[in-house]
Parts: sequence; C-alpha cells; structure tokens
Amino acid sequence: MTGAQVDVSGGPEAVRQYRITAEQFRELGRGYGGAGAVATLAEGQLTKRRQLLLGLAGLSAAAGAGRQTGFDDALALMAEASTADPAVAEDVLRHPHFDAWATHCLRAFRAETGPDVPSELNNLAAYAAAAAIRAGVAFEIDVPILGGDVALPTLGAAVGIGNGTAHIAATRSLVRISGSSHTVTVAGWLDSAGSMVAAEACGWIPQRAVTVEPGYAITIDDLDPYRDCYQWQPAPRLSREQLTELRKLLVGAWAIVRRDYPAYAVAIRGSLRSVVPLVSPYPHGAISAASRRAWGAVGVSVPGSAAELALLLIHETQHMRLGALLDLVDLHAVGGRRRYMAPWRLDPRPVGALLQGVYAHASVTEYWRVQRRIAHGARARTSEVEYVYWREQNARAVAALATSDELTGEGKRFVEHLTDSVTSCLTEPVPADIASGVTQMIFAQAVWWRLRNCEPDRSELTRLAAAWRAGERCPPVGSGGLREASPSGPVGAEGIVGLIRLGLVDGAARAREAVSATPADRAVLAGDFAAAAAGYRVVIEGDPCGEAGWVGLALAHHGLDPDGSVACALESRPDLVRAIYQRLRASRAESTPDAVAVWVADGIG
Repeated sequence: MTGAQVDVSGGPEAVRQYRITAEQFRELGRGYGGAGAVATLAEGQLTKRRQLLLGLAGLSAAAGAGRQTGFDDALALMAEASTADPAVAEDVLRHPHFDAWATHCLRAFRAETGPDVPSELNNLAAYAAAAAIRAGVAFEIDVPILGGDVALPTLGAAVGIGNGTAHIAATRSLVRISGSSHTVTVAGWLDSAGSMVAAEACGWIPQRAVTVEPGYAITIDDLDPYRDCYQWQPAPRLSREQLTELRKLLVGAWAIVRRDYPAYAVAIRGSLRSVVPLVSPYPHGAISAASRRAWGAVGVSVPGSAAELALLLIHETQHMRLGALLDLVDLHAVGGRRRYMAPWRLDPRPVGALLQGVYAHASVTEYWRVQRRIAHGARARTSEVEYVYWREQNARAVAALATSDELTGEGKRFVEHLTDSVTSCLTEPVPADIASGVTQMIFAQAVWWRLRNCEPDRSELTRLAAAWRAGERCPPVGSGGLREASPSGPVGAEGIVGLIRLGLVDGAARAREAVSATPADRAVLAGDFAAAAAGYRVVIEGDPCGEAGWVGLALAHHGLDPDGSVACALESRPDLVRAIYQRLRASRAESTPDAVAVWVADGIG
C-alpha cells in the first residue's frame, strides 16, 4: 500500500515513498502497530521534515531572503554536519518540534508577513549548530535569541543571554554562545556517543532526560521555543523538585506500560522521544495532548500517579501514530462539512477528529480492560466502571464513523480493522449494576449533547406549535440541525451523570449525600423513577430552558419504560420537545413536558 506524498505547500516531491504492508496496516488499524510499522511511520516523518526543509529553501531562494537572514549559512552548516556524521544530523532533524518550527515558517511565508519571515527562518541556525557541535565540526554562526535564550535542539539551552542575535563559535572541545548581555561557555560537554554530559552551570541548561530502561531515554522538554504547538499552554522551565517528580513518574509509568501493555510498549518505544510539561487549567485532573506538528513528543501536565501517566502516554501516542499514518495514507476526505457526536466532546466533530478520537479511546478502553483484571481494592471497582463506560461509548462512536461517506477506500478498511478491535470486548461479562448504571450515563449524556448542539428548524417549530393548538396529530418531523456555535472542550462528569458515576464507584448512598444532588437526582439514584420524573417536571417548570430538568426527565422515563414514547422522543429530539414546550408555554397554551414528548413521538415514528 503506497502512501500519498506529503504536501509541503509547493515544495519538491517526496524524497522517498513508503510502503505500509497489509499486515502493518491491519496492526495499526487495530490500535497497536508493531516495530516494523512504527519504524515506517518514523521514516515517513523524517522524509516529511526533509521535504519541509527543501520547501523552505525554495521559498527563501524565491524571496531572496536567504543571504539576508543567514538561512543559507545554516543550510551549509547543516550539510557540513551531515557529511561529518549523517546519523547525528538525522537525529537533530528528528527533534520533535522541528516540524512545528518549519510549519510556522511556511505559514509566515504564506501570510507575507514581511520582516517576521526571515526572523523565524533564521532559527534553522540553532538546529545546524546543534548538529555541528555533536558531529565535531568547528564553526561560527549567528543564531536568533528567543525569549532571552538560545535553545540548541537535542543539547540544551543558553539562558538569559539578552536579546537580538547570539554568536556561536565552536571547536571540538569548546562552545561559546555570546549574547547581548553575556557569554555562555561550555567545555568538554560531549561523550563518545555525542550525549550531553556537562552539568547545569554558568547560564547553560543541558537537555534533561530520564532513562526508563537500558537504551531508552525520554527527554523532558521544557526548553524548546516551538513547543507551544499543543492546545494547552506549555509549562515554564521546571524546578529541580518538579523535574525530580516527573522523572520518578516517567520511570514508574514506563514500568507499568512495559509490564502490563507490551504491545503498546513496542509502539511507544519506537515513536516517543520527548515529554513536554503542560500547565493544566483545571484544579483537579491531568491534561495531555499530541500535535500533528510534533512527531516524537506528547504534552502532559504532571499527574498524580504513575498509573495515570501511563494512561496519558498510551492515549497520546495513539494520536501521534495515527497522525503519522495520515501523512502517508489518505483515510478520509479533507474539509467535509458533516459533523458527528463524539461522546468525549461537547462540540460536534468532523470525520477526521472523530477518527482520531475513536482511535485514541480504543487504547483507553484497552487500558481499563487490563486494569480491571489486575487492580485491587477501590481501584478495581473504578477500573470496572471506566472499562464498561469506554467500551460502550467507543462502540457507538465507531459505528457512527463506519457509516461516514467521507472515508476513502483505505479509510473504510482501516475503520473495519478498528471496529473489530473496539467491538471485540462487548461480549465480555461485566457486573449487572455497572452495566445498568453506564447505560443510564450514556443515555443522559446523549440527551444533554443534543440539547446543547441541536436546534429545530424555526418554520417547522411554528408549524408544529400551530398543529398542537389546533388539536391535530403531530405531523412528520425532520431531523433538525446543528447550532452554528456550540461549546467546545471535553465532556465532564456534570449533574446526574457525575452522580451516577459516583454511585457506581463509591455507592449510591454516597452519591445521594452529595451536596449537588437534587431531590429528583436522589430519586434516580434510589431507582424511584416515578418520583424522579415528578421532581424533574418541577425543575423544568422553574427553568424551562435549562438542560438539567430535561436530561433528568428523559432519564427518569428511560428508567420507567425505555421503549416508551416519552423516553424515545426525549432521546432522539429533546431539542424539539423543549422548543415546542417553551413556545406553547409562552403563548399560554395548555401543555406538559410529558404530553409534548408523547405528541412529538408520534411525528418521529
């Protein structure tokens, strides 16, 4: 299966094409990827970076910017380093955020931002200097100072040296980095393998890493100026205490991955070079991210445990590998207008984002599938709940993905493999109370999502309200549409959904005692759905526009009769039922939420 050539915005054709075998494609589709498949993805990313560099060279030459910015000098030094030690130059090119830098430059060229273009372009000198230092090449070159620092990828950074441009002069045994405020001198800093051995001193911070197993080290990258390519803010330079804690967690997380998830360990070892610390905007819970512009790195906030970090690494490297595959193989159309419900997101998602989500959450499901077998005590119960929740949600998401007409032929085959993996666990027996509780959670979340994102056609709403007032049967209703503006971000455990989850993990009594629980919520948790329905009707009476009452009413009727008219109408078109009820109430027409739902169900049927 030959991969499509990577678009470099007018750059030269691919240096090489890569062939994903049918077996490798199947391995990747099922959510893993053996060493051979991952190596092919890695080589594809290296070729992509060569293309990006060649593309920038062409654009620079066409703009006449090369001599002005020193870009040509950097290209020449990179070529000299490559001749001296090809493996070292290649390793620098594999630095995760090279892609982010190159893409930033390409965008600057497209935007025709004038003086900003050569300034960004000149940062190639930092990569060339790092390669030349490691290859033992003597040189002198000017490098831009970014934020007061000069970061040399794979080596470290000279910090707080001023503004403007720094001058680097290097021999085999000495490097001087002279900025506007002072000069940093580092001597005797490379071992025989080209690894950094100098201690942090005199304005120099070496690249910091942790060896998680013999022959495999993961860099902790809090230095690179282009590491801001994730949806979350990168953390500033870690303190010694923070660095020590993250190193300990990485060692523990890798031990878990290697012991309990050997298939993922193979794929991660072949793809993950760096971890970028992130700043979490939330007071509780860790965040993580991957970027299509940073193969080899994932971003994480410092989590509370090695087990949590293991899950984050497994999850985000899934995104990373799928992104690399998409650079070689077109799995779906680009720019499609259709939007889909992704259970883990507040907002409707395009097909590519849904594919990424299903692929990553296949690994989340597998993580909890293993944990439910090996965990003890309270974590065993939590693992069981998480496993059932994610297997059910991802099965629904992959079913929606499989129906998309935006998948290519290869994309359909990929999703077939993914579907086999996602649905393989659905026959595994699970505790009945957890299965029932998860069904409630998923039902409530779906109703909540539709209330947030869907809206009825205004002309249809007027027609239906008139039919109600005339005492007519509900005419056939449409499927509605999506709001132009929807909330974005991950789905949280809010309201009754969070209370059900709490009840499953810690017991219904604990959930009923929660401060946020309303009388109607407590009735749901006690299994008294008739009382719950009555309670949620009171909530709707006080806040007919709110979501909590409508979600709760739907859930209560789902408990009373999952195939009944009210439950079905509030599951498929809660936005329409709510809008009709609001309009009738505004015109003082007699109605109740339940009666409107029964009436709309007749039009849906």
